[in-house]
Amino acid sequence: MRAALPELAEIVLAEPGWDALAVTLADAEHAGHDPGSLLADAAAHRELDTAESISDVLIWRLRRATDLPGYAPAPEGTRTTHANDQPATARQMPTPSTPRTPRR
Repeated sequence: MRAALPELAEIVLAEPGWDALAVTLADAEHAGHDPGSLLADAAAHRELDTAESISDVLIWRLRRATDLPGYAPAPEGTRTTHANDQPATARQMPTPSTPRTPRR
């Protein structure tokens, strides 16, 4: 990060999305890409001054440029499990309190 984007490095490293960006860069490298070049290209693609989260914008740009899935999985060991993580068939679905009348 510091080598590819020295002017943005401290801002991005302080953002909550930095971990996901690091995972994205690792995914890109694993897929055979040069993460430093990709990062520099993604940052130069369009301005970042108006971005609420530079790391989120860079993740989106990197994943599109490398044909990686549109999400960055949580870094190993940081994922928490929530009830909503279960498939719909595994959790109890709410039932309506009053019967519905069919539409005509």
